[in-house]
Amino acid sequence: MEISVEFFGIPRQRAGQPDTTLSLTAPVTLGMLLEELGQRFPGLEGECMEQGVLRTGCLASFDGDRFVSDPAEVIVEGTSVLILSAEAGG
Repeated sequence: MEISVEFFGIPRQRAGQPDTTLSLTAPVTLGMLLEELGQRFPGLEGECMEQGVLRTGCLASFDGDRFVSDPAEVIVEGTSVLILSAEAGG
């Protein structure tokens, strides 16, 4: 299952790029996605997330429609995940 991830604000700075695509085996939860992102982009770990959980000041949004923080939240195929700092969310 492919999941597109976009970074905004501090997460973009820490990742060093604006976006990425991950191929993960379904079912995928937000926590699993965050853990994978932390491994691929070590600058995110500790600053924006920690062991699959978002840190205070960082947000995740599914398709730009709703914000999620529960690591157990399931991501369905075709979902675009936005990782942003709270101040970038306006």
